[in-house]
Amino acid sequence: MQKVFLSLVFFITIMSASSNDFVMELIQNDLEKALNLYKIGDAKHAKEEVKFALYHGYRNSGLKSQIEKERSFDEANAIEEKFLNLEQLIEKPHQLNLIGAEMETLQESIRHILPTLSPLTKRASVKNWHLVTQKINEALLEAIALYQQKAFKQAISKVQSVYFDIFENSGMEGAILALSEDRKLKAEQRFRVLSEMMKKGESAATLVNYLEEIEADLSELSSLLTPKELSSGHTITQERRIPLLQWLMSALFLLIPMGGWLLLKKQRNRD
Repeated sequence: MQKVFLSLVFFITIMSASSNDFVMELIQNDLEKALNLYKIGDAKHAKEEVKFALYHGYRNSGLKSQIEKERSFDEANAIEEKFLNLEQLIEKPHQLNLIGAEMETLQESIRHILPTLSPLTKRASVKNWHLVTQKINEALLEAIALYQQKAFKQAISKVQSVYFDIFENSGMEGAILALSEDRKLKAEQRFRVLSEMMKKGESAATLVNYLEEIEADLSELSSLLTPKELSSGHTITQERRIPLLQWLMSALFLLIPMGGWLLLKKQRNRD
């Protein structure tokens, strides 16, 4: 009976470890890139890679919250502190051996903990957030198009749907929160401001300008949250966005003279 029990414990441990291996791979890949960049003197980008390891490998994968839940807050914070110490160390020259040793210590700490954790449930949050930003941008362009057609209620409702159905439901809100609570609140506020601008009757051109600010914010956040190996589609995202924006702006410029022509024709008919 004891052998059966020990076998069961071993099996559960192995299953848990294998299901969480993706986290170790994410962190290890980014730390290796950071070390290689530091070797060639590119401390700036090396520091960015450590940030990627912290954000999308440790925080947004759900690993940190799982450690807090199943082990302790102190242990979770101690591991995060190792990432932050690495960032500071990378800013200093001639620290290659020490940085390599600190990275190995950090990875060993995580490897030691992973088999003791239950399978992580937030793996889906490690994704290409640029694609989510693209969906948000395209949907908000549709809202502005409705607004231009004077379908004001539908336009405002569309903005609200974008917030709940895409921004929140995709997990982007939670991912930004893991990065910074202030940035999360600012992103939320963007949607509310756009709705308020529509209620106040701002021009469609003003709304488009504000939408560009929204996209710039979300694109910056997406760059922080998205693993670089998943960011290759970002250029395509930008290319797909341009025709939509050009179409909307062209429509605005066509509608303005058309409206004037109709008024002139109506006046001539009266005469």
